[in-house]
Amino acid sequence: TVCIRPEHLQFVGDETGFAGVVGMSLPLGATVVHEVTTADGSGVKVSQARIGETRALESGAAVRLAPLAPSLANAFPATL
Repeated sequence: TVCIRPEHLQFVGDETGFAGVVGMSLPLGATVVHEVTTADGSGVKVSQARIGETRALESGAAVRLAPLAPSLANAFPATL
């Protein structure tokens, strides 16, 4: 199991990271929260500050996600 905070994820334009599809984007004050479904069906939230060109994404948009830095992801052993 890998855990990472929503604000520690970023959208990337290349083949790094992992693929997902935007379910919805919700502007919440100073941030935009995006709900993304990955290829295995897992749900991931991405939180972005609303600065510059940050905007809500279209539902169904294909995206790629990566941590801002590898050290921000925490891995835990799977449990039964």
